[in-house]
Amino acid sequence: MMQRQSRVIPSVLFCLAVACAAPLAAAETPAPAPAGIKSGEAAPSPPADQERQAVEQTLRRALERAEGEKAELEKRVREGSERERLLQQQAERLGAEKAALEKSCSPKGEGQAGAAKKVEAGPKKKAVHRKRRHHPAVTVADNEKPARAAVKKTGKVSKKKRTAATKGTGRVAGASSGPRLSAKAIQAILKGNRDFSGKNLSGANLAGLNLTGVNMKGANLSGANLQQADLQEANLERANLRNANLTMASLRLANVNAARFDGAALGGAIWSDGRTCGPGSTGTCLDTLP
Repeated sequence: MMQRQSRVIPSVLFCLAVACAAPLAAAETPAPAPAGIKSGEAAPSPPADQERQAVEQTLRRALERAEGEKAELEKRVREGSERERLLQQQAERLGAEKAALEKSCSPKGEGQAGAAKKVEAGPKKKAVHRKRRHHPAVTVADNEKPARAAVKKTGKVSKKKRTAATKGTGRVAGASSGPRLSAKAIQAILKGNRDFSGKNLSGANLAGLNLTGVNMKGANLSGANLQQADLQEANLERANLRNANLTMASLRLANVNAARFDGAALGGAIWSDGRTCGPGSTGTCLDTLP
């Protein structure tokens, strides 16, 4: 019995040793390399590394696209700033031109310009009036003689009496009714002193002529053709322009005080205050409809 036990115990111990050694040998033995990869080569990256690379590539592309959009926006901002600067310069230039036009068209500026012209042309006008006073061509209507007699007696005459004395004549006070000037005489005056004050220009053809600054005070221009004539800064005080053709003429800054425009065609003309007379303006300058 004892001998049989002594034989069994070593056999059990041997089996236990063999069973424990087998797992250890399996753990120490290296795993075989996958197919297609040699021994010693690095294994391929796991799926996590591939995802990270894909995310990095996507981020790089998004960053490049954002930088391109930023550059485009900066370019548009620069272009907008440049346009704004040009518009501001244009607005300043237009404002300066508007101020200059308002200054030139203001009543104060016109009054100063008229006063300066009167000072410059004062002695000349006085000489012309003295010459006209004794000129045989200048006639006075019979119903004006009482007013002149009153002036000799009292030394003055009221405005009402002067108006009553000239009301029946059918013409503007001071307008000439002497002999009508010929075309040759008109050209000679235009080349000379340009003084038509008190002259008879009724029915004259003055279309398209440069009459800038001429003195036509008290002149008779009834029925005259002044189409497209340039009458800027002309003196038309007490002038008779009845039934005259002033279509497309320029009367800018002209002195039209007490002038008569009954029946005168003013369509398209530029009035003394810079307005353009509307179509069909007759006797008065009608505003152009917008």
